[in-house]
Amino acid sequence: MSAFIAAGLLVIGIATWIALASLWRLRHEPPPAELGAMLERQGVDWGGLAAAAALNEFAFALRRCAGCRARARCREWLASGRREGYEAFCENGAFVERVKSAALR
Repeated sequence: MSAFIAAGLLVIGIATWIALASLWRLRHEPPPAELGAMLERQGVDWGGLAAAAALNEFAFALRRCAGCRARARCREWLASGRREGYEAFCENGAFVERVKSAALR
């Protein structure tokens, strides 16, 4: 993959994140930071995410995260510093694993 394509995908990913965050703000809800923190914990950067997932998949993952009933457990897991174990409670577990595998190739 050329550097130009990777940079373009990174810009698309960041622009999408900004647009989605703006939509959440319009609805007076904070955007879910947990999904971003979880992906970062797994070693997925935004450029890797843009290359590994379609924008609509990422939007669905953000929506699942925002409506998740396990947010308290997720925050505890994030605070613990662990890298494994989120699969037991995270509604986006399969998405995180798939994106992680694709982004780290």
